[in-house]
Amino acid sequence: METGKHRLWWAIAALAVAFALFIKFLPLKLVLRQVAPGLEANKVEGSIWNGQLRGARYGDFPIGDVDAGLEFGRLLSGEASVRFKRLNPVLSGSAGGTFDDRRLDALSGKLPLAILPAGLPPITLSFDHLTVHLGLDNDCLATSGTVTASLPALPGIGELPVLSGGPHCDGKAIIVPLATPDGSFTLDLGLAPGGRWRAGLGIRIDNKLVVGVLEAIGFTATADGVRTDSSGTIEDLRALETAVRAEISRETTTHASAAGQGLTASPE
Repeated sequence: METGKHRLWWAIAALAVAFALFIKFLPLKLVLRQVAPGLEANKVEGSIWNGQLRGARYGDFPIGDVDAGLEFGRLLSGEASVRFKRLNPVLSGSAGGTFDDRRLDALSGKLPLAILPAGLPPITLSFDHLTVHLGLDNDCLATSGTVTASLPALPGIGELPVLSGGPHCDGKAIIVPLATPDGSFTLDLGLAPGGRWRAGLGIRIDNKLVVGVLEAIGFTATADGVRTDSSGTIEDLRALETAVRAEISRETTTHASAAGQGLTASPE
């Protein structure tokens, strides 16, 4: 009888170990769609705890190449979500919910956006704990958080102040109105289902000479200053995001190589 009990316990232990190993090494691609609907990638690698997403996106939002895995803390509370994180530039968050109410939570990081006239560098959007709920057709159900925009220096104006604001749903689209505290700089962003975005930057300024300079580089004069409007598709954002990450990677490699040469160089 004792021998039978020992065999039973050994069998249970073996099954438990086998199950634990199965869960530990279960491929992330087998559960990604069910656990994090809306989070997709061109390629999914690794296990559910330590995986990688290549060419990731959430709905129409580009994420890029990220490390990803299940959030253990959420599992303990009866929920399931996938955390993701990348470096250069930093972007992190988690995705979960259901197919009818897909959640992108705690999105924090940076995204370049080319909205200024040709020849000027892109602006940088920064997200701080941004939350977005999307429906089946990528329509906006709810959103919250803080978004800021850093703009490059402009001729005649110099360094521009940071614009900030919060997103909200407008029908199916996500709208993000940003402004400086005095309202002299405003930036209205919109992302519609299907991956189309639009942006409009308005600058209040009464210096006619500066207005003329900004007109010469592509801005349009208005009754109280200048304005520029642009639009595009999500593919534009992905291409720009990839280019910026590649440039950062090149700069990092160059700096590391220069530092290495400095450390190993022998005095003459």
